[in-house]
Amino acid sequence: MEGSPDNVRNRVPEDPPTVIVSEDEPIIEHRVSFFPILSEQRKLWLLTHIREERVTSLLDVGCGEGSLLWSLSNPAYWLPDTLPGFVYAHVRTLHGLDISAESLDYAKGAIQPTPPSPYSLPRWEPLSASLWRGGLQKVNDEFKGIECIVASEVIEHLPPGAFAAFAPVLLGCYAPRLLLLTTPSYSFNRLFIPPPPSTPGREDPWLTWGWPSPTQPGRRMRHDDHQFEWTPAEAKEWCTAVGEAWGYDFKLGGVGIATVTDPWGRTIDDDNDAGGRASLVVEFRRRKGEEADARRKTAWAAWCQGEGAEMAEEAPHEQVEAIEHVAHEQGGKPRSHEEIADSARQAIRERRSASARLCEIWSETATVCGGSRVALVEALDADPRFRIDKDILDAQRWEITLLGEEGELAKNWEEPVVEVQEHLDPEQSDEYEEYDEDVEESGLVGDDDTNVAADGEVSAWGAAESEGGWGGWDTTDANYEQL
Repeated sequence: MEGSPDNVRNRVPEDPPTVIVSEDEPIIEHRVSFFPILSEQRKLWLLTHIREERVTSLLDVGCGEGSLLWSLSNPAYWLPDTLPGFVYAHVRTLHGLDISAESLDYAKGAIQPTPPSPYSLPRWEPLSASLWRGGLQKVNDEFKGIECIVASEVIEHLPPGAFAAFAPVLLGCYAPRLLLLTTPSYSFNRLFIPPPPSTPGREDPWLTWGWPSPTQPGRRMRHDDHQFEWTPAEAKEWCTAVGEAWGYDFKLGGVGIATVTDPWGRTIDDDNDAGGRASLVVEFRRRKGEEADARRKTAWAAWCQGEGAEMAEEAPHEQVEAIEHVAHEQGGKPRSHEEIADSARQAIRERRSASARLCEIWSETATVCGGSRVALVEALDADPRFRIDKDILDAQRWEITLLGEEGELAKNWEEPVVEVQEHLDPEQSDEYEEYDEDVEESGLVGDDDTNVAADGEVSAWGAAESEGGWGGWDTTDANYEQL
C-alpha cells in the first residue's frame, strides 16, 4: 500500500521541520525518518517469512499496484535446494486480489514475464500468476488450500462488513498454513508530532494532526480512510480471539524504528515486542491435527449459516489477468556428471585461475545443471579433478579448485593484480582524495535519510498508498533480488 501522487492529499501532512517550544527555548528539529523506508521494511519482513517458510502458493489480499507480486514474479537464480546460504522465494502459484480496477491495471505490469535480454535470468520453474477484482468477503474457490495469505496495510481500511468477514473467510474457509498481516501501530502516532506545548495559548499539534477516527473517539488516524488503528495490546487481543476461534497460533512484532532519537526523549514501551515501532506485524500459523481441522470446519459452517449468510449474495470475483511463466526447457533436467564437470572446468579455465567460487561459475554452468546447484556439487564431488571446500556456511562462496597437473598448469596462467594507484600521478591521486572528501561532506554519498509523513499510506480500504487500492508497486526494488 505504498502511495501514488494522486493520493497525497489523503495522507498525513509532513511533520513540520521545526517547532518552537516557547519564546525562550531554542528551535527543536522534529523529523521522523526510517531507513529503509517504512514500506520497504514491511515488505522485507514479508519476503523473509515467505522465503524462510519456502512458500510455493500465495494470495496477496489488497495487492494494490503489485509491489509484492512483482518481487515474487522474478525468477530465482536456482531451483530449490537444501544447500546452506540464502534461500530464494520459489512461488509457483500467485494470486492478487484488490477492489480497485485502477490499481489492478498497474499490477498487470508487475506480473508480466521479464522481456528477454542478454541480462535476463532463465526461469527454472513455472509460475501461474492471476489478478482478481472483488472484496475479500466473497469466497473464491481458487483460493481454497492456498499455502500463504498476505494482508499488508489492509485490515485498518476495511468497512464493518468486510472486517467481520476477514478472519472467517481467510482463516476459516481458505485455511492457509500462514497468514502474514501488517497494520499501523497507533502507539507510534504521537512520535510523528511534537508534544503538547508548555507555553499557554499555543495549540496542541495533536488536535490538527491526521484525521479523526470514525470508530475510536478521540483518536487521530494516519489516513483519512482508516477505520481504526490498534495499539500493540489491542492487536494482541484481536489476534488471540481470532486465533482461538479458527485454530491458529500467532506471533506479534513490529518493524520501523525511527533513525533519529526523539528530540523530547519520548519512547513507546510495551510487552509485545512491538514497542517503539511504527508498524505492527503478525504471523498466524495454522495449528496441526485432525481436531483443529474439524473445529475450524464446524466454525466455518456455523458462520456461513449465521453472520456470513448475506455474504453469499456478494458479486463473484472477476479475473482480470492470468499469466503463465514458462520454465526453461532445461529446468530440472541436468546433464550427465561428465558434461557438468567439463562445463565447470571450462568456466574456471576461462577465468585464468586454478579455482573459483561457486557463484563465480554459476552463470556458465547453470543451464547444463538444469538450474540445480545440487547437480553441480554432486558432479564435482564425483570427479577427481576437483575439490570443493565447504567450510563456509554459504554454498555460493564454496571454493572449487582444479587438482593435479591441470590445476598446476592453471596456476601458471594466474596474473598478478596490478594496483591502479601505482599508475596514478601523485598530484592526481591527491585530487581524487579531495574529491571524495567533498562528496562525503555534501551528503551525496551515504545520506539515505528519508522523510516519512506518518506511514505514507493512501488507498481505498486496503491497498497501500495506491489510487483506490490495497497496495503499491515500488519500482525501486532491486531487480531479481527478491529482497
